[in-house]
Amino acid sequence: MRLVLSHEQFSWLRPISQFIVQIDEVLMAKQPQAPERAMELMAEARNLLQATEIGHAFQERTQVAARQDPEMAAISLRVTELLGDEA
Repeated sequence: MRLVLSHEQFSWLRPISQFIVQIDEVLMAKQPQAPERAMELMAEARNLLQATEIGHAFQERTQVAARQDPEMAAISLRVTELLGDEA
């Protein structure tokens, strides 16, 4: 895990790694979390996966993978559908 967090070759994974940590923190919280927190995480997931003109390396790599692999494209589309539109 330290390699993923510190080595430049894996820097493109940092946004998704940080997002997973946030999800873990919510799931492991001793106190119940407000529904708004779930909505915030959903919005962050949409932003993380959304294609933008000025995307970060994670977005760029997932877009390339989706163009090269039909299965990845289908998975990406399904995740986007499951996340839905911003409320």
